[in-house]
Amino acid sequence: MDHITNPEEILEIFKDYDWEEAMQYASWSPDQVGEIIAAENGENDGCNWIMVVKLKDGRYSFLSAGCDYTGWDCQAGGHSTEYDNFDDLIRFGLGGEERDRLSLHLLD
Repeated sequence: MDHITNPEEILEIFKDYDWEEAMQYASWSPDQVGEIIAAENGENDGCNWIMVVKLKDGRYSFLSAGCDYTGWDCQAGGHSTEYDNFDDLIRFGLGGEERDRLSLHLLD
């Protein structure tokens, strides 16, 4: 998913069923998002739905959520984490696989 800053487009993303369900595991709501930096759809019983956002208050957050093959109603889980700056989020908030999937890399 491309970088999104338009408020209407941001809210539209969260109307998607899977992203709406993934939001159950975020510590913020869609209206608190100022920009979607990177996101990748997941799949049931596969990779999680993952997203990096910049919140309107200036913090950066990573959301990861997933479900089993039956969908979000049976076995699902996720988490979000927030950092004051982007570099800390990328370094400490994401694992290597997540950085690769989102094409976000550590700066030396």
